[in-house]
Amino acid sequence: MKYRSKFYSVTDSLRSHVEQDSIIEVMVVTAYLFWSNPEATISATQRGEKALQSHFFEAFMQHELEKYFDKENYRRLKLGEIFSFYLKLYEDFGKSKEQFSVVVAEWIFAADIKEQFESVDPGSSSQLMSEIAKLYGEGLVYDGAMGLGRLLYLLNPESFIGKEIMAHIAYLSRLLFTMLGREGDIQIEDALLTEESSYQADIVVSQPPLSMRLKPGINYDEKPYLLITGKVPSSRGDSLWIQESLYHVKEEGRVILQLPPGWFFRGGYDQALRQALIDRNWIETIIYLPQGLLNYTGINTNILILNKSKESATIRLIDTREFGRKGKLGKTYFTEEAVEEIVSLIERKKVGQYDFVKDVELLEIVKQEYNLDSNQYFSEELEIETLNIEKELKQLEKMFEDQQRKQQDFIKKIPYFIKNKGH
Repeated sequence: MKYRSKFYSVTDSLRSHVEQDSIIEVMVVTAYLFWSNPEATISATQRGEKALQSHFFEAFMQHELEKYFDKENYRRLKLGEIFSFYLKLYEDFGKSKEQFSVVVAEWIFAADIKEQFESVDPGSSSQLMSEIAKLYGEGLVYDGAMGLGRLLYLLNPESFIGKEIMAHIAYLSRLLFTMLGREGDIQIEDALLTEESSYQADIVVSQPPLSMRLKPGINYDEKPYLLITGKVPSSRGDSLWIQESLYHVKEEGRVILQLPPGWFFRGGYDQALRQALIDRNWIETIIYLPQGLLNYTGINTNILILNKSKESATIRLIDTREFGRKGKLGKTYFTEEAVEEIVSLIERKKVGQYDFVKDVELLEIVKQEYNLDSNQYFSEELEIETLNIEKELKQLEKMFEDQQRKQQDFIKKIPYFIKNKGH
């Protein structure tokens, strides 16, 4: 706990020197350069700020970090505070580079998903998704919108392919995974523009940008991953992420995506894709999540699990909207017990008698015009206040009597107003 507090103290001190979006970058770059040569960095730190600055920029250039990061941003920093903290941490863990990298990586991944660097509960949506993915064995994992790679970090697969469109974010993830000794293929690429063959991944797990609008001037209509022919509307990024994910998973694999609720009931292109998936019997499970589970938005999201080899003629719907607890700043989180219960509900062959989980026949969903919105299948209880009729009538009678008295008082004053008119 003392290290966590100090870590956030260091990040807070950076706010007056760098932009908010650059804090994670600074912590990753400095941690990586310390990890890559701890003894030389310790020596420079002990000789003072000037020696440390000289060592830092020499290492910065040696690792070719200037290709992705602006070194001028680091000249404004007091590096001594950051590296002194890393030195203390390194020594407290017995000068183990492995322990150092694990602890720092966990803090950085946690900081990246929270608002204002408040403490992070282990029951985040990414934690839930990684636990779900573990149900389906090991092998090649693909994430087409990996960001820093938190999902891949939590899942820790045998091998992985990750794509990130922003070069500096992708390179930060490369530094983190190098520190952790995890091998994978991290690509700087827009996954939706792919023209390559399927990766045939065992698991595709991703948290793509919610309700993303497509880039103007780019023709998405003939991409190899499309199930739906015809013009792709620019506002239907969610449907493209689903199709791109399915394209890269093998027949016996699983796709696990976190999506906005709108995709599950919108018409047009989204409805056409839902129909294609349901008619093919590829939708295995939908998990309706609580509001406020994501730190950067208050909207609900759902988890969609797809299986090309599914046999049952039902879709399992799990309503977890009441499973969440409120944490700091009103944010919602899952306890570890809640995560375990949700995962167990996915595993069970029969769901039993529960109000929050059901296996819905495909024919019923077709009757609902392929609408998969939670309110079509789960009714939300309304709190109806029972009124005391006798009490309410007495209050109304009193209000009426008061109004009548005021009216009579006003009528009595009318002659006075008429008499004094014009004076």
